[in-house]
Amino acid sequence: MFQPNDSPIVKTATDVLQRIIDAHGNQIPGRLGGYLCVVQRPTGILQMLRSIGMFTDSRFALSCEKEAVANARSLLEYPDALSTWAIRNPPSILGGGIALPAWDINVSFCGLDEVGNEAGVLISLVELGLLNSDTVRPYLAISYNALYLQLAELAAA
Repeated sequence: MFQPNDSPIVKTATDVLQRIIDAHGNQIPGRLGGYLCVVQRPTGILQMLRSIGMFTDSRFALSCEKEAVANARSLLEYPDALSTWAIRNPPSILGGGIALPAWDINVSFCGLDEVGNEAGVLISLVELGLLNSDTVRPYLAISYNALYLQLAELAAA
């Protein structure tokens, strides 16, 4: 389950996190890290749980760790849902969870705001080749994530 710092998913998520902080940091002051979680579908077996970036508050870090796992697993209860955005309870959500049925995994990140969490997961999945500009569209149709669109446009330029 441990992913070394130089693994593709950790390197990509770290790079994407920094781009989100650079573009969106004024919306989320003090948030510089989070937890990335991957669970297997349909079993919910934890495949990866990794801290990305930095935390200034250990209680917040623990909360993000728990929420990242909870969000990835919550999608198992709704097999047709593509993202936690579609099933969220806004007052309590902290993470962005994405279901990838074709890959038999759910991926979530928790540490930023909901828009940043989801944008980070989607951008990372596109950069890793698990999604592309066509397969990401159904996720964006649910959330209309403007931050994802802004960062994707910057990457294309």
